[in-house]
Amino acid sequence: AVDAYRIALAPPWELNPKNPQVHQEIVNAFEAKGDKFAADSAAAELATRYAPGTPWFAANEKDREAMDNQRRIAERALYAATRNTHSAATQMRKDYEASSKKDPAARDEYLAMYGKAVELYRVFVTTYPESDYVYEFTFLQGEALYWSERYPEAVAAYTWVRDHRDLGTTYYLDAARSILQSYEAEAAKQVAAGQIQPLKVPSIADLKALPTPWTPQPIPDIYIKLQSEYDNFQNIVADPKAAPGQGINAALISLAYLHIDDSIARFQKVMDKFCGAPEAAKAKDGILAIYEAQSKFDAIEATNKKFISQKCGDAAAIQLAVSQNRSLNFSRAAELYANKQYVPAAEAFYRFYKTAPPADTDLPVALYNAAVSYKLADRPKTAISLFKEFTANPAKTFRESPYYLDSMRLTAASYQAAFDYDNAIKTYVELYTLTKVAKTKGIKAPDPLPGEQPRTLEQIGLDALFNAALAAELNRDFKRAISLYTQYGGVEPDQRKQDRALWSIAGIHRQSGDVNAMIEVHEKWRKRFGASPGNEDDYVQSYYDTAALRKKKGQTPQMRAAAQATIDAWKARGAQRNSRGAKLAGEWQLQLAEDNFANTWEPYAIKTAAKTVAEAKSQNAALERQRTAAEDKYLALDPYGVAEYSMAAKVRFGDVQYGFGQKIGEAPIPVPVAKNPAAVEAYEAQRDKNLEKYLREARTNWVEVVDAAKRGGISNKWSRKALENLGREFPQEFNVLRQEIIQGTEAP
Repeated sequence: AVDAYRIALAPPWELNPKNPQVHQEIVNAFEAKGDKFAADSAAAELATRYAPGTPWFAANEKDREAMDNQRRIAERALYAATRNTHSAATQMRKDYEASSKKDPAARDEYLAMYGKAVELYRVFVTTYPESDYVYEFTFLQGEALYWSERYPEAVAAYTWVRDHRDLGTTYYLDAARSILQSYEAEAAKQVAAGQIQPLKVPSIADLKALPTPWTPQPIPDIYIKLQSEYDNFQNIVADPKAAPGQGINAALISLAYLHIDDSIARFQKVMDKFCGAPEAAKAKDGILAIYEAQSKFDAIEATNKKFISQKCGDAAAIQLAVSQNRSLNFSRAAELYANKQYVPAAEAFYRFYKTAPPADTDLPVALYNAAVSYKLADRPKTAISLFKEFTANPAKTFRESPYYLDSMRLTAASYQAAFDYDNAIKTYVELYTLTKVAKTKGIKAPDPLPGEQPRTLEQIGLDALFNAALAAELNRDFKRAISLYTQYGGVEPDQRKQDRALWSIAGIHRQSGDVNAMIEVHEKWRKRFGASPGNEDDYVQSYYDTAALRKKKGQTPQMRAAAQATIDAWKARGAQRNSRGAKLAGEWQLQLAEDNFANTWEPYAIKTAAKTVAEAKSQNAALERQRTAAEDKYLALDPYGVAEYSMAAKVRFGDVQYGFGQKIGEAPIPVPVAKNPAAVEAYEAQRDKNLEKYLREARTNWVEVVDAAKRGGISNKWSRKALENLGREFPQEFNVLRQEIIQGTEAP
């Protein structure tokens, strides 16, 4: 049929007024065949072959009917081709991103497809500048340019959308934000290509280490443009929550290249313009960091006084400004610590420790607090050095201080935070021994840190032994970890903690891939602790882990048995809905349903024409049974009460209805019917009616999933799948853009 239509479009009929209608039949033929790519290519050709400036247009421009038909058909065809091409590019990109193997050819394919979408958007906007779709299509052209990594061109498209609020505001904020994202992505691209260095904002220490006077460095062009756009966002975009942050970002670019005065001016602008917002305090602190590096203490005081007098922060921020202006003494350090300003507090405590008289009884407290402050500030290496300095001090005031044991504990914790697991294990084991010595000497347990509960010496020792085992596990020294967990389980009197130690041993075997050892420990755990209240979910997980490890090893029969055992375990322990156990067991229930869907339902087809009415009924009955079996497997997900699985069931229920209609539609016409043209016509009419029915049923299920996702603030693979299905089958009603259907959380 396509070849025949193409002959009709060739000489000597290439200028015939009805050629657009004939060309549309080529598009229809490809669509009927299911060749979406060819249909889109033909539609794109239709849109351009008869456009203004072409020989056909010149020959028929006085034929009003031909012109009306050309615009109507060409615009509609180009619209569909453009959207379909963009959608195809997006799906190809998602497939590439989801693949564990990043095939460069697949990446090139989706980039090329985005390039085609860009060109189609350009043709549409150029050809139909008065169309209602120009505003939307310019934004979508920006999206396609962005994902095809043509960021400067994307900026131009987004800027046009942002600046044409007279045409629409739907994409105003998205366009404004996307301009920033495009510049940031272009900067990252240039960094990856080695064209520019990464943007590095210097710390106070970095600035102090630089030779003075500081020499401003040239700012790369991309960062100048990005900074300018940060300014635009701060000044003209109606987004009060984000605007202050963009002003700070602009200041940081200047600071990174040592344009100090400009950086201070930009920070000051944020502080003045957004006085009272949290970013005002951040801007103030940016100014103070520069002044501290320059040792301009008068400027620090003046900045803080201005911040306080104008009440540019909340009570905590203003109190911090007050404390910053106090003299550097022990009391100021303690207040900074209480306000959780850990780095300034640590510096203050340590300066006090270094400058106070040797006989000062607060020296151990000052050094200990300095080390703790650095630890809380997530500076483990500095904290380790101070804790070691504490434990190395031979003075009696240090050795008999309650903080000696805690310094040992926090030294170990800091080693662990710095991933120095060998020293962490060694220190924890030593602490376990020292707690016994301390008890014999009558040394009391140290006071707890903020947020911690008081503990006895025995508890400190037991915790140290457990942490030694945990550090060994994190270090993947599994043999030592199992030994330490076993030792801990033998001396720990608390049954729940014994439970956790044995559970951790099972987890180690899982990490090492020793499925038989894991099963043995899990059986032991279930016998001792499986029936304990609160262990319902872990009881399910003990079977789940076996199934997962079997699956990883490719042991399908054992995996299926363990998966069923997981489901049975959840039912045996109360079948609590929407629990962790429900999620674990439901995952395998869904897997079983998905396996049936992929391996049985989707491949199933009626391939031979029924020779008799009875055979036709038999074929339809067999198809019905397959549909019911697929539906039942997804209905089995409802008892779990897990939103994701319920959404999966609803999406797949719609997929099954859609597939059922497709399978009926693709079945060969029964022989008795095929012999009678009138019967064939009636058969096909009824078939088409059935197809519409099942498509409506599928649509209902998919829409329910999308609506439920919006109501619940949920975005997951099933909500996206439903939206993609709707966008595919009902593109005029449902648009699938780069943004999620909701912003923020990925749940459950």
